Amino acid sequence: MGMVAPKEYGGRGLSYVTAALAVKELGKTYASLAMDIAAHNALAVGQINMFGTDEQKQKYLPRLTSGEWIGAWGLTEPNAGSDTGGIETKAEAHGDHWQVNGMKHFITTGRVADLVIVIATTGRTETGKNEISAFIMMKDQVEGVRKIHTYGMRASETSELRFTNSKAEILGERGKAGLHKVLSRWDSRGADEVSGDHKRRSLDVWDVARGVATGGTCFLHSALSGLTSQHRTRAGRCQVRQSFAAALVCAV
Repeated sequence: MGMVAPKEYGGRGLSYVTAALAVKELGKTYASLAMDIAAHNALAVGQINMFGTDEQKQKYLPRLTSGEWIGAWGLTEPNAGSDTGGIETKAEAHGDHWQVNGMKHFITTGRVADLVIVIATTGRTETGKNEISAFIMMKDQVEGVRKIHTYGMRASETSELRFTNSKAEILGERGKAGLHKVLSRWDSRGADEVSGDHKRRSLDVWDVARGVATGGTCFLHSALSGLTSQHRTRAGRCQVRQSFAAALVCAV
């Protein structure tokens, strides 16, 4: 649960490449768990480790890396995602804490997480754009609206969350969670770890496609019976099409 966190905070101090390989192997037999672990490590633990203060790292990382707490990361909303400028969740300062109001959508482990990193607006920049900041919010401040059902990943708690005057602690510095900071969680390190599970499933589809190209429809019927429930997402369908096309080309 703390593969990439420093050993001083209870982590293993592994590289993101090693963590991605671990997630990929786990995804061979348990894709949902692999996705949850990848999100916990690369997004929740990773964000605090990279941008939190020393005090925040000492306070939160040991419980996250030990597995005592599960961490989630809340960026996506009904009307915004990687376009952080469109985020509608707002945070306002109230004395020694912040109050957050808004919604988050498609949040991995959202309803079961003990701690959620929430991305919200905290005002306007000098250029008139939304000022984006990250916040640490404990589970008693989060309202889990519903579980979002996903094909092939049903064991993962993909959630919709609501915040109503929810108390939160700003992570690091105010206004330092803009597009460059948010997307840094999806650089060559974080993206590799989170996508390790999806790469594993792509290889599964490739094996099926290759078998179809060389073994015919009998192989197709038996192989797809074990894959259809795992590849019905939009990305999964795309992977199926690409893998089948590539395998058929190779066979020809």
